[in-house]
Amino acid sequence: VVLSGAGEGTPSKYDQVPNGCWAACIAGLTGIPHETLAALVPSEIPDDTSAYRQAGLAYHNAMNATLAEHGWTLTYLGTRVPAGFAIGNGKSPRGVMHSVIVKDGVLWHDPHPSRAGCTITDYEYALPLALLEGAQDTQTEGR
Repeated sequence: VVLSGAGEGTPSKYDQVPNGCWAACIAGLTGIPHETLAALVPSEIPDDTSAYRQAGLAYHNAMNATLAEHGWTLTYLGTRVPAGFAIGNGKSPRGVMHSVIVKDGVLWHDPHPSRAGCTITDYEYALPLALLEGAQDTQTEGR
């Protein structure tokens, strides 16, 4: 499956709000308004490890709920290099975790103003829920 902005064509390129690279990538791939997803980004990243994990979990849960409301889901691919447009995650030259849009595993857009990219360690696809629901229907029909 090759996906791009709103399901067809070329993804949109958004610059991130502070700490909002993942939201900018998801907006670019899905066509969900960037403002909607950027509003979910925590305004501060806690230094305390436990608080950091809680804030991250709340952010991911809010993002997944918003994606579902718009008919999308994220599928984690691990280290398998995807065909087409996807999100690449890894450590940036700034020493922090970062997300970028890749095409066939190669950097296509970095939402950070530096445009420095990251050392990609894993990938995610943004998939329309209807595609997954159709696949599940197909898998259960033969039972």
